[in-house]
Amino acid sequence: MKIAEKKDIVCYAGGLTEDRGITTLVQYSMRLDRELYLAGPIEEDYRQFLIKEYGTTYNKNWFLKGILSREEIQQLYKECAVGVCTLKNTINYYHSLPIKLFEYMEAEIPVVVSDFPLWREIVIEAGCGFCVNEEDPEEICDRINYLLENPEEAKQMGQNGRKAVLNKYNWDIEEKKLLWIYEDLRQNIERGIKCVV
Repeated sequence: MKIAEKKDIVCYAGGLTEDRGITTLVQYSMRLDRELYLAGPIEEDYRQFLIKEYGTTYNKNWFLKGILSREEIQQLYKECAVGVCTLKNTINYYHSLPIKLFEYMEAEIPVVVSDFPLWREIVIEAGCGFCVNEEDPEEICDRINYLLENPEEAKQMGQNGRKAVLNKYNWDIEEKKLLWIYEDLRQNIERGIKCVV
C-alpha cells in the first residue's frame, strides 16, 4: 500500500458504513485540502454505491485502502495529518468510546470527531482536536482544513492527545480501576450487601 511520503493526508480507520459518516466524507472530499484515505472493511454493495455516486473524485480526492495489517495502520497514522471520526448520532455510537479516537491520539494525530458528550469531554480536556456536528459537512470540512492550514497548532493538539493517552487513557490505568471495582464488589458481596451493576 502506498501512502503519501509526508504527514499530509486525512484518514478514517475503521468499518466503512453510512452510519459512520463515510458518505458525507466522500461526498465532500473535494472540499478538503488533502487526500482522504479510508481504511477498513466495507460491504461490496456500499463500495459500489460510493463509486457510482462519487466516482469522479474516487482515487483523486478519496481512496479506499481496504483492510490493513497492524503495521500498515501504524504506517498510515505516521502519514496522517488529521484523524476523522464523525459517526452518526445513533444509540450504538452516542454513548460509546471508539478505539480509533484513542489510536489517533496515541499516534499524535489531531482529531475531528462527532460532538457527543463523552467524546467532547475527552477532546476538550485533552486539547487534542475539534468536536463537530456530524450532520454538518461544512463544519467538518472547515475544522479539518483549519488543522491542515495551521500545522503548528495541529502538532500541539497531536502532542496533547498522546500525552492524555499516556497519562490517563491506557490499560495500565484502566486496569487498576477495573480491579478496584471488582475488589469492592467482592467485599460488598461478602458483607451480604446487594449490589446493582
